Amino acid sequence: GKELLRREISFSLLLDILLGTGSEGFYHLYDEGLVDDGFATGFTGDESFGHVMVGGRTDDPQQLQEKLLEIFTKARGMGIKGDTLARSKKKLWGSFISGLNSLEVLAGQYVKDYRRGLHLSDHFRLLAEIRTDELEELLHCHLSHEQAAYSIIEPYGE
Repeated sequence: GKELLRREISFSLLLDILLGTGSEGFYHLYDEGLVDDGFATGFTGDESFGHVMVGGRTDDPQQLQEKLLEIFTKARGMGIKGDTLARSKKKLWGSFISGLNSLEVLAGQYVKDYRRGLHLSDHFRLLAEIRTDELEELLHCHLSHEQAAYSIIEPYGE
C-alpha cells in the first residue's frame, strides 16, 4: 500500500533529479549525442520486486551505459541537494494534478489506489514527506553497477 507508493514516488523523484529533461545528467547525455528527446526513465514495482528502466534510442549503447553509471556514481559522491528535491517535487505535484484533469487517468488512478487501500490524498502527503536521505539511500542501494542489467534492442535487418 503506502510503502509501495512511497517507493514509486521516491524513484520518480530520484530519476527526475538525475536524468529528467531539466537535469544536468540529461543535458550532458544530450550534448554528447547519446540521447534524444525520446529518452525516458521509469520505475515499476510491487510488494516483492521493483526495477528502474532507463532508455531510448542511441547510436552508442555502450557509451550511454558508461555515462549513466558515471552520473549515478557522481550523484552518490555529491548527494542530493534540497533545492533540487524541492523543484522535482513541484514538477511531480504538477504532473499528478494535471493528470487529474483527464477522466480516464482519474478513474484509472482511483481503481489502482482502491485496490491498494489508498486514497488520492496519500500521493500528496507522501510526496511532501519524502526527504533527501531517502533518495540517497535508493541511489546507493539500487543504482549501481552491481545492480544493473542491460538490454540492447537493435532494429531487424540493420
